[in-house]
Amino acid sequence: MQHVPEVFGPGTMLYVGASPRRAQFLSELMAAGREATLLEIWPENCRHFEGRGLQVVCGDVRQVTAMRLPLAVYDLAFWWHGPEHVPAADLAGALAGLEARARLVVVGSPWGESRQAEVDGNVHQRHVASLAPEAFERLGYRVDTIGRVNGGSRSNILAVKWTS
Repeated sequence: MQHVPEVFGPGTMLYVGASPRRAQFLSELMAAGREATLLEIWPENCRHFEGRGLQVVCGDVRQVTAMRLPLAVYDLAFWWHGPEHVPAADLAGALAGLEARARLVVVGSPWGESRQAEVDGNVHQRHVASLAPEAFERLGYRVDTIGRVNGGSRSNILAVKWTS
């Protein structure tokens, strides 16, 4: 996160998507002073995180504007390796919802093709979109890439947008 050092400071955070096996940067962000609300779609993952020092809301990021969340607006919305789990046609709407709920939106995604099937019976773990930097740039995000396109777990898109 050297490209966006602002994420590692105190404030509120809407952290989108986490499982017992993967909650990238969550503990580091909380240790840096972020008060976290987790938004997760899979009920089993929601139950896993309850009582672990963060508020848990079970729901779909694509409906974030209509959700009852603990706060109306967060300092940070953090969606790391999640956009590839929603259809590409839903990306703009999901990001617009996060932008309406946060002052800073930070998103990470595999760059290009990255296959993944469901994990532990969770159909939401499937990768259903292969994304390119332009998908985020068209929506006003500052974008950086790490690795090379279609590099699997070694390639990433980092997209950042300040909304206020």
